[in-house]
Amino acid sequence: MTEKELIDRLARMGPTDKQTDRMLERILNPAAKPKFALKQSYRIALPTIVILLLSLYWLPALQQKQNKEIPQLMSVPAPFAVEFGLPRGGKSIHAGTLGKFLNYNGSRYTFLEDGAAYDLSGWKVEEQGVLGTLQYDIAADIQNGGTKGYSSRDLATTYMNGGTIYALPGYAPAFRLAVSYEGRYYIAELSGKTDDRVIDAKEFVSLADLSRMTMRIEWLDYQGTTVMQVWDAKKDIRKWSNLIAESIPIEKLTDEQYERLAKARSSDRSFQVRWVLRDGTSIVMYLVPDLSLLTIGNGNYELSKTFLEMYSKEILLTD
Repeated sequence: MTEKELIDRLARMGPTDKQTDRMLERILNPAAKPKFALKQSYRIALPTIVILLLSLYWLPALQQKQNKEIPQLMSVPAPFAVEFGLPRGGKSIHAGTLGKFLNYNGSRYTFLEDGAAYDLSGWKVEEQGVLGTLQYDIAADIQNGGTKGYSSRDLATTYMNGGTIYALPGYAPAFRLAVSYEGRYYIAELSGKTDDRVIDAKEFVSLADLSRMTMRIEWLDYQGTTVMQVWDAKKDIRKWSNLIAESIPIEKLTDEQYERLAKARSSDRSFQVRWVLRDGTSIVMYLVPDLSLLTIGNGNYELSKTFLEMYSKEILLTD
């Protein structure tokens, strides 16, 4: 290759006239590019701002609508006889130590507010279809020695024997049931298994829909007379729900655990956690953090390490 050919090839590798003009334009007008970028930023930002403004307008209305869709469960005054566990004309005998519960589909349900009646007018309970009829009297069977084994049989009960079971609109039947007896309605809530197995904590939290249904969480003394702390932020309620769901079932407490539990209660180291629900009812759990112990319904659980860390950091210093 001659020297002239080399120079010609190098010349062809340089920018074209059009490219040179563009380079000069950018050098002489440096503000042109930012102007284009700013225009693009407006195009991107404006839709985002519009969406944000709309969400600020509609979100409170949507939340209010969701809250309105949760009907209130209101208890009503009961006849005098019911206060002593004897429904009007009922055949069940309420054995005080048994509590008021029924068995359905392998699970045990405890009557809310010790068997109080609820106003379910307008709930259209009968339209849900009959799930069964309570027909086995547990209390009577136990008084006769428990030979019939009603305590673990489906459709057996210590209260409202002869009542009709319905699904309660808005709730999973695995969590809450409605019982109709002589024109009144009663509500029973999941508390255990008929074979005395402990419910999985995660299952209970899910069935109760605690993250959505809870309005606030209250930390109280064991008697439930003094509120020590309250959480009502959605993030805190979700956090509590997740932590409780991590609890590990304890099938049976040891004698030592029972002794330590009694000491904890007498020394004010046992507490209530009350989940105040949007339907006007509440779920009460008992905690003994010193023993890593949680009680939900009839079951006992071991609290997770994550919960105990949260307790020591956020609760212990303020209780």
